[in-house]
Amino acid sequence: MRVPIDCIAGTSMGAIVGGLYAAGASPADLEKLVTSIPWNEAFTDKQTADKLSFRRKQDSQEYKIDLNLGIRDGRITTSKGLVQGQNLNLLLKEILLHTSDIKDFDKLHIPFRAVAADIETGQTVVIGAGDLSEAIRASMSIPGIFAPMEIKGKMLVDGGIANNLPVDVVRSMGADILIVVDIGTPLRTREGLNSPTSITAQVMTILIQRNVQTQLQTLKPDDILIQPQLGNLGTTDFSKTAEAINIGQDTTKNLTDRLTRLSLSDENFQFYLARQRQQPVELPKIDYVKVEIKSQTIPPGARPPTVGKNADGINLDLSAKLKQMTGIPTIVENRSKVSPKVLEAQIETKAGERLDVETLNKDINRLYGLDTFERVDFHLEKKEGKTGLIFDPVEKSWGPTYLRFSLSLADDFKGYNSYTIGGRITRTEINSLGAEWRNQLQIGDLPRVFSEFYQPLDFGTRYFIAPRVDYREWNANIFDSNSGNAIAEYRIKEVLGGLDMGRTFGNWGEFRFGLFRGYGATRLNVGDPSLWPTESFNDGGIMSSFAYNTLDDFNFPLRGASGGVKLISSLPEMGSDNKFTGIDIGGLATKTWGKITVIPKIFYSGVVDGDGEIQNAYRIGGFMNLSGYRPDELSGQHVGLAEIICYGNMGNVGLGDFHTALYLGFTVEAGNAWQNRSDITFGSLIYAGSVFVGANTFIGPAYLAYGVAEGGHQTVSLLIGQRF
Repeated sequence: MRVPIDCIAGTSMGAIVGGLYAAGASPADLEKLVTSIPWNEAFTDKQTADKLSFRRKQDSQEYKIDLNLGIRDGRITTSKGLVQGQNLNLLLKEILLHTSDIKDFDKLHIPFRAVAADIETGQTVVIGAGDLSEAIRASMSIPGIFAPMEIKGKMLVDGGIANNLPVDVVRSMGADILIVVDIGTPLRTREGLNSPTSITAQVMTILIQRNVQTQLQTLKPDDILIQPQLGNLGTTDFSKTAEAINIGQDTTKNLTDRLTRLSLSDENFQFYLARQRQQPVELPKIDYVKVEIKSQTIPPGARPPTVGKNADGINLDLSAKLKQMTGIPTIVENRSKVSPKVLEAQIETKAGERLDVETLNKDINRLYGLDTFERVDFHLEKKEGKTGLIFDPVEKSWGPTYLRFSLSLADDFKGYNSYTIGGRITRTEINSLGAEWRNQLQIGDLPRVFSEFYQPLDFGTRYFIAPRVDYREWNANIFDSNSGNAIAEYRIKEVLGGLDMGRTFGNWGEFRFGLFRGYGATRLNVGDPSLWPTESFNDGGIMSSFAYNTLDDFNFPLRGASGGVKLISSLPEMGSDNKFTGIDIGGLATKTWGKITVIPKIFYSGVVDGDGEIQNAYRIGGFMNLSGYRPDELSGQHVGLAEIICYGNMGNVGLGDFHTALYLGFTVEAGNAWQNRSDITFGSLIYAGSVFVGANTFIGPAYLAYGVAEGGHQTVSLLIGQRF
């Protein structure tokens, strides 16, 4: 319609659309952008597993429940929002990189204002200067969902709670005629108010509608109001953006007569487009690269006095009291003990090179993959004619000690069930090289207490030493070969200490070599005591291992591979009662075509030298591990399995961290347990398989599976926990 826009103000999603248009995007650019953005990734902080550091991969694989809980200043703390906004922030930063030098929004292609709200006072905050991407991000920080954005000492959230339709803001910018777009959510009917969530949403809608009505009452006769009727489309229906755009277009066409009165001639509109559209910009040459770690702080102007005198002249020191008061953060500058050199070693962008967006994104993902920062930002600065790239990692407000949890459940509906509940507490940033102290506790069928101190030896965190202590208990069942029923159950307990040395390879691999010394005992719980003697035992020896992992997800991976080999030698020279060498080796690869994923997998565990005792026996059986058999039903000096796992995505529910995917799949398996290496032949393989329905949940993968194996073995199982 050739309607020129002279200034823009927007709130929440209006700030995104308005800010991008003001920065030079065309309507076609905006439509392509909002319909192509992977909104599920934008509204989560969780990186795919292949982007995590190797240590954090171990955490994510073994302890899947991450509630953003930590210990800080002696108190259990959590994040300020369910989503910290890392992915969304980087998305905006990349799109608006060409505006990095513009700090006054009046100097954009079109003057612009983003509207947010101060969560401490509830007042409207109009942002007209600073970093454009941060202003937009602040304007759409939905309270309780996104963490507040701190700008100039103010904690800013979605402006909808204070001024969702900023008519007064854009009029103060000098606009004579306003084009106002109101996409407010209608109030729910009585039938829709059926849960605490719906009641809370209704309260928010009422508050927003009141400030919207106040603004609408100020409109003048020449102003144009566009109110698309979005029907059932809600604020989280980002997957239906194209549908919403079509509704908006149809609504706008109904106002064509009024809008065309504002049209320019073709020639004048071309002059307008030349001013409004973004022109190609050459990315700058980087003269220096720095890392500036940021902590949660109170701005100087907002800090209450902590030292002074009262009316009687008595000296007061309130700093200790303030630290104890809930809601008042400790005043610190950079409290991280980790040297910036550790972070700089992760960065591939080099001084003297032109800024490369792809390399920059990899650098940020690598820093964020350390999982000790709630956000990793960046900015460009100019000093003395030189351009610097500054990385701004912001420490997690709930660290540096972090809590994770795990849950594993299994039930075959025939009397067999098991459970294991675990917790891991990791103290990070112990020293300048980033040492960590990892402790974990498990209860249930597999009790365990474990502690490891992990000390990197260089700023690149490639080499490390790791002393450890480990106490474990587990059952070793002996099954009747004909009926498949357990005829004896032994309980094994072991405590051992060790010292590992090793090297990490990027974020994809780790090699370890270590010494260990342990003591244990076996006890008969149920069955004939003559089947195996109950006795104490000593163990000691050496171990070496190599692990490789590039999987993008540990529940239902879509790409990547994993594998490894572990060799353990128990030696009489190091205190072991027996000489024994065992090996575990295996791997899998993942390939996805559309919605179908195929995973070939193979593993072997067995005795290389000597004879193992009951505590060294290898076991196989259970879902995806010779399905149809009970868990660990078969045992021997050697076990092996080859299988194909196939599943398809049947649909997705939710958005961001609340996203759950549903799968339908099957497995084809072949394997067995053997007492002697000479018994391992193709003819001795047991063939098995399963069909399953699975869900990728925040507590781990969940399955309902039916398994079948040769010899009439069948199981129906409900399982929660790691399978791959």
